[in-house]
Amino acid sequence: AKECGKETTGSTPKKNMTVAKESKGRYPGLRGHSLNTLKAFYTNSPKEHKAGSGLPDHHPNFENFLSVPVMIADRLVGQIVLANANKDFTDWELRIVEHIGELYALALHHQKSDAEKLELQMQLRHTHKMQAVGTLAGGIAHDFNNILSPIVGYTELAISSLAKDRKERAYLKEVLKATDRAENLVKQILYFSHKGPDKRSPIKLQPVINDVLRLLRSTLPASIEIRQLLDAGCGPTMADPTQIHQIIINLCTNAHHAMEGAGGTIEVRLDEVDISADNAKEHNELEFGQYLRMTVEDTGEGMDSSVLERIFDPYFTTKEQDKGTGLGLSIAHGIAKNCGGDIEVESEPGKGSSFHVYLPRTAEIYHIQHDKPAPVSLQKGDEHILLVDDEESIVSVEKLLLKALGYRITNSTSSIDAVELFRKHPEEFDLVITDQSMPKMTGLELAKNMIRIRPDLPIILRTGLVNSNLEQKAKEIGIRKVLGKPLTQNRISEEIRNVLDVYGCPVGR
Repeated sequence: AKECGKETTGSTPKKNMTVAKESKGRYPGLRGHSLNTLKAFYTNSPKEHKAGSGLPDHHPNFENFLSVPVMIADRLVGQIVLANANKDFTDWELRIVEHIGELYALALHHQKSDAEKLELQMQLRHTHKMQAVGTLAGGIAHDFNNILSPIVGYTELAISSLAKDRKERAYLKEVLKATDRAENLVKQILYFSHKGPDKRSPIKLQPVINDVLRLLRSTLPASIEIRQLLDAGCGPTMADPTQIHQIIINLCTNAHHAMEGAGGTIEVRLDEVDISADNAKEHNELEFGQYLRMTVEDTGEGMDSSVLERIFDPYFTTKEQDKGTGLGLSIAHGIAKNCGGDIEVESEPGKGSSFHVYLPRTAEIYHIQHDKPAPVSLQKGDEHILLVDDEESIVSVEKLLLKALGYRITNSTSSIDAVELFRKHPEEFDLVITDQSMPKMTGLELAKNMIRIRPDLPIILRTGLVNSNLEQKAKEIGIRKVLGKPLTQNRISEEIRNVLDVYGCPVGR
């Protein structure tokens, strides 16, 4: 509703001016006449001009007046005004200033085009960087999960081999806790790179926030107070609860580090907001609509503009080397973006920080989720399982784990050899468990070949990198279950039993 113009008087230097519209949507006075009509004009008798009548007493006294609207296509972008010249204006001066206005418009257009070009280049560089990080993250996740598998397996075997009163059991359980933290770190990297499985559903944020804050209260130092103000009337959003949990943990961890040593307050709020034409400029990354707004605010040291510009960059951190990876805020931002939302930040040095997470409100029905009870004991069996994985260490430990459950195991570290073995004895096996990423023949290809030989064969596909695309392909082939690595003995015993009980035929007994 404001346009910028230039005014020159006889002895007054040029200055920037703004002309605001009146309540009726028109610009007032002589300066507003050309803005309303979108036509250039001049007058050497301003008081007699129709736009010069009725002006307030404090209005500038013009002896003569010339105004040219500056247009780009059909859009008004500015105005050039000359007034109180030493001689009367003529058509010649008007044409000259109109030509200057055209040059002015052209310069503005070029400036905007250059800015848009620069923005596109920055977006392209960011896209390429994220693609590279995503590829790297996927490879790291796959290899890291393969490394974790034998660590988890052998640790569980060691625990089960020790008497319950042995102190070594406690040491080994700490190893399992460490592997669990490592596995969660891999999940964070996958969320960040958008390579993790998409398990979004309508959820309410209140119970997720309550769960996380309950956990944080028991882990953060007593010098940090946690407050919460959650609107119980907030509706659901379409998201993965685990990812929302990750956002809250990462933001609260960041807040904790900002107050480390001095203590302070973390306040978590939840409400609903409408993004419309009235406030769209304040939220330029969001589409119009209803959003849940989750705010994590701290009373920490705050951030300056140079830090704010890079706050969501991967691996950017202001923390000491052993206190941060630079991924926490990037992951949180990536999750919010993936859900159709955004994170906005307010901060000043010495005044703390506020992170506002916006997630689209969904109209889909929210169903209360009930946790599946854990099995009381390991589920066992005596079926014959063909175990295929090119990693010798994984085959060795899983063979021991499965034998401990009562299963008969035939194993192979070659997918080609496994298919040939199955081709010769297709009726001997009740279940096949195969890795996905193997040389010469992948797990999907192995499954195709085996199902072609025996269509009723139950197959479980194991992978260090689960994603929705792989799950869909596996389903189309006829694979009964896709499981990520690593898995605890409890989980693998449950999954094997479920597949065998639903799809198995006792042909190998």
